[in-house]
This record gives sequence, structure tokens and C-alpha cells, in this order.
Amino acid sequence: MSTDPASNLPATRRPVFLQSAVVILGVWLVGGFGFALVLAQGPKNEGWQWVFLLGLMGVSAVFVFAVCGVLAGISLARSESRPRTAATLLAISCAVVWLLKGMAYRLIQGLLN
Repeated sequence: MSTDPASNLPATRRPVFLQSAVVILGVWLVGGFGFALVLAQGPKNEGWQWVFLLGLMGVSAVFVFAVCGVLAGISLARSESRPRTAATLLAISCAVVWLLKGMAYRLIQGLLN
């Protein structure tokens, strides 16, 4: 790793992987919010559309947070700047994937059968 000539300290890399993880998470949240707005404007079917939305967001959360966890781990391994943010995102991603892994597993099993 090179050093910064002004301060003679090791230069830190731009947090490219961390930024990618935050963008993916943001797009997932905005997409879920937009889908909820579309459902709120549609016909009322005793709330089944909300059950569908919660299931869709839960299953997609496993995959989104798995990708965010991998990107945060790569960010930590590359010693990019903002290591606390990357470690926090990694911990949250692991917790969400651990809690919702059964939902995704049942969906995949149902699709394969």
C-alpha cells in the first residue's frame, strides 16, 4: 500500500465495495417502498397483497443482505476507509440472513418440487 506524501501515513482506499453495498440496499428499500405505494393505490383484496409484499421483501432480503455482507467483507479485507461502517453492515447482514434463511429455503424447495 502506498503512503500519502503529505502526512506520511498509509493511504486508505476509496470504499468502492462499501458504496456498492449501500447502493444495493438503498435500491432494495426504495423498490419495496414503491411497490407498497402501488399496492396501496390498487383494489383492496382483504390484505392479501400486503402478505405477498411482506413475503417478497422477506425472501429478497436474504439475497440482498447476502450480497451486501459479501461486499462489506471484501471492503474490510481490502482495508478500505470506513471500517466501522463496513463491520456494522456486515453484522446486520449476517443477522438478517440468519433470521430469514428458512423463508428463502422453503421458497426454493417449493419451486423445485
